[in-house]
Formats: sequence, structure tokens, C-alpha cells
Amino acid sequence: MTHSHQGDLIIISSLLVFSLLLLLISWAIKFKKQVNFIAGYDEKTCKDKNGLANYVGGTIFITGIACLGFAIAAFFIPAHIKALMGIYFISLALGTVVAAIGGSRYIKSR
Repeated sequence: MTHSHQGDLIIISSLLVFSLLLLLISWAIKFKKQVNFIAGYDEKTCKDKNGLANYVGGTIFITGIACLGFAIAAFFIPAHIKALMGIYFISLALGTVVAAIGGSRYIKSR
């Protein structure tokens, strides 16, 4: 195994671990209602804890599945690993923005 292939495997392994971590967190939020994982969560300002957990957990789950797909694709198509990493991080950023904007509807207005 060449140095380049070892580096690719480290990158792909990291992407896979992070994707699986996203899936685990999404499960904890959506199904176990562990809203403590949501940054900025405040029980006093939340209108609907279950709705927030379902929305944010579901969004993180979809993001995790997409990222997992890109990580698996990087394993099978290592020649395009840089492009797939870029798409991976764009998907991650997009999922974060969607969760933050959509989750804001569960905050009480002042």
C-alpha cells in the first residue's frame, strides 16, 4: 500500500466515523428526545420539544445518510476523493443551516 493510499484510507475512515456519529446523534435526538445535543436548546424558550426533536433529528439523519454515501463513494472512487470530500462538507454545512433555520420555528416569540 502506497503512502497516498494510506492517506486516502485515513481520510475515508474519518469521514465514515463522522457520518456514523451524525447518525447516532440524530437517533438520540429524534427517538430518545435528547434535545440537549441541540446547540442553544433552552427548555424555557421551546414551544414544542417533540417537534424540535423530530425536525432536527430527522434533518441530521438525512445529512448523516448523505455524508455516509459520499464517504462510501470516496472508498470506491478514490480518484475523485477531493471532489467527494468537498461535496461531503457542503452537504454537512447545508444540513446544519437547514436544521438551524427550520428549528427556529420551535422557539417562542418574545
